[in-house]
Amino acid sequence: MDMVTIMTRRIRRGDSPFKPDREHLHHILLRAGLGPRQTLLAIVGVAFIFALVGIIGERAGIRESVMLGLFLLAFVGYFWSISRVWRLLTWARRGSDQSESLHSKVNQTPLNK
Repeated sequence: MDMVTIMTRRIRRGDSPFKPDREHLHHILLRAGLGPRQTLLAIVGVAFIFALVGIIGERAGIRESVMLGLFLLAFVGYFWSISRVWRLLTWARRGSDQSESLHSKVNQTPLNK
């Protein structure tokens, strides 16, 4: 998914699809503030979830067309989110900062007796 997304973005920009850059998922996660081990764990975790869904789907007898549809839906979600990753991270950090600010205000408010 990452390779197809990156190559599509490069072609849309008019660049060679084989041009190296730092837009792969592991580079994005590192620039977002994750450490190398956290980045590895995040990618392995997502791969584990995909494998688990595939195994459960196979054992439950879910039709391959349904599983393909779910994969394509996940791919579209990945493509959409990677195309907007910095906006999404800014939004997530803003929400995190607001909840931390609210938490610190609650802890600093004296109780009225």
